[in-house]
This record gives sequence, C-alpha cells and structure tokens, in this order.
Amino acid sequence: MRGKHWWLSLTLLALSTLAIACAVNGPTAPQADRPDQANPPAPVKTGGLSVTVKWPEVGSRLVPAASQSVVFEAACEAPLAVLRKVLTPANPSATFELLPEASHWVMVATAYPDADGIGTPQAVGATEATIVAGTATPVYLAMYSTIAEVTVTLDGTSQQVGTKTWATATALDADGYVVLVPLNTWQWSTSNEAVAVATTETLVPGDTSTCGIQWVGGGSTDVIALEQESNVEGSATGAVNSDPTVDALVADPAQVTGGDWVELTCTASDPDGDSLTYYWSAYDGSWTAAGWFDGAGETVWWEAPDYDGVVTIWCDVEDTNGGWACGSVTVEVGTVGNSVSIGVH
Repeated sequence: MRGKHWWLSLTLLALSTLAIACAVNGPTAPQADRPDQANPPAPVKTGGLSVTVKWPEVGSRLVPAASQSVVFEAACEAPLAVLRKVLTPANPSATFELLPEASHWVMVATAYPDADGIGTPQAVGATEATIVAGTATPVYLAMYSTIAEVTVTLDGTSQQVGTKTWATATALDADGYVVLVPLNTWQWSTSNEAVAVATTETLVPGDTSTCGIQWVGGGSTDVIALEQESNVEGSATGAVNSDPTVDALVADPAQVTGGDWVELTCTASDPDGDSLTYYWSAYDGSWTAAGWFDGAGETVWWEAPDYDGVVTIWCDVEDTNGGWACGSVTVEVGTVGNSVSIGVH
C-alpha cells in the first residue's frame, strides 16, 4: 500500500518482525515454570469478524465501478497478527475466523483497478473492532475515493469564435498518481455559455474523459469537469482570441518612378496584447508581384518596379494565436496620387 496508508504498512511490518524475533530468539522457560501437563489451561475462546464494504456516494455500490478487487487487511498487536484477503467487486465482503476473544483489530480496505490487488488505490476505508467469543462481529466499513484533484487541459491557450477544441480531464490522488475511473463518469460544463459550451462529443466513443468545447463568443470561461463518483471537480480557463487591427498604413513618398524607394509603415494593435508578425506584398493591376522589399516588421522599404500605373501594397498582420488583419495602400508609379484601404479578414 502507499499514500495515506503508508503508516499502516510500516506498523504491520514492525509487528511481524517483532513476532518472528520473539519466536526464534525468545528464552526457554524453566521446566518448573511449564504448565502441568495433567492440568492443561482452558482453551482460548475465539470469535470472528464479518466485514462489509459500502460506497457512500453512490448508494448501493460497494466499490468504485472501475475497481476489480478489494484488499482487506486486519492487524492486531496482541496477539501479533496480520491477516489479508483479496476480494472482487462481485463479492466485496470477508470473514476472519478463530480470532482470540477481546483482541482488538484494525481493519483496512483498499479498492484497486486490477483483479490481483495492485495498481493505484481508487478508494480506501478503515475501522476498528473488538472480538466477542462465539460471534462473527459485523463490521461496516465505508470506503472513500482517493481522488484528491481533477486536472483539466485545453487544446491551445487562446481560441477562435466558431471553432471547437478538446478538453481532457484526469483524476489524481494526493501523491499525484493517476486514479483510474469509469469511462462514463465525467460531467462537463462551462461557467459562461455565452463564450463556450460543452458538447456531448468525445474523442473516443463512450469515454467522457474528453469533451468537445464549442467557442461561440468573445471573452473567457472556465471549462469544468466533475468526476461523479468522488464528486471532485477541476477546471481550466479558456479565452477567445481577438483579431488584431491595422490602424494605419503609410507609403512615403506616394508618387515615384521605377527604381525609386518607398518607406512603408504599418501601425497595428492587438486587444489581447499578443505579439504581431507583419507580411508584406505588392501587386500591380494583373496581380503580378511587383517591386522588391527590404527589411521586416512594421516598417520596410520597397523599390518600385519599372512600371507606369497603380501598384497595391498589402500588409497582413498575424498575432500569436492565429488572429489576422490586413491593410493596403496604393502607390502611383509614374503618375500622381495615392489612397489607403484597411480591412480585416
């Protein structure tokens, strides 16, 4: 065992070692002190323990639905003894017989995902009992989930309106180990359905540990996963990304001849404070690439082609979460005049 019951394992080990040492190395009583063979002592009266496991959060369920075994351990200091039985969910009870009258026992039950009583514990419970001679004393033992935390992860740190991403839930014990739970145990919701809604879609049919989250509006929301047997929930915050905007796009000078250089400056902003990347391009009226660019970022230089007419220069701006905006400015090559057009796509 591990986790919250490490103390019991160490105690049982110490008691067992003490018993062996006493049996092997204990002194031999003098002959005179030995009991009279003609008058043997009265037989020790015995009784038993009958243990039943109940799972309180789910009414009549005795063990978690994903458990395949329940390990019962009974420990007693006087006389020194450690008893262990492995049972299955189909028969979640045990009887310990021939226990000395008035002896005091500590009973521990642990539910495991494997049939042979190994794996990360899914539920634990403990109680105490004193033996009554000639009686199988019933002991009612309630088990409680070992789930201490639920983590939720979202695909991506920022979302786009009209898209769907996946959320994944994981149950952990107090030591951070994954606790196996039933496939259909998870219940999903969001704290703000104006931003996102939890759908019934899953990555694997029937496995509700994943959930499709549909993003429907701007803002942020908590995506919540509830593990229904333990009633432990966890959440992750998701936010819809806002597109950047192109506030101004300037060409200086606005009238050039072939071979002249034009300074281009794009002023853009992002409401989420994301970093921006700038992509520059220039086309003549036939959508043929025109001229040459020097530099990168919000300010670059452009060399006008040997051309007589209007050239449209575009600047596409992208934020770190996939948001886009674009703006354009027209430059007259060989004629007078220029205009600016700003848009978002």
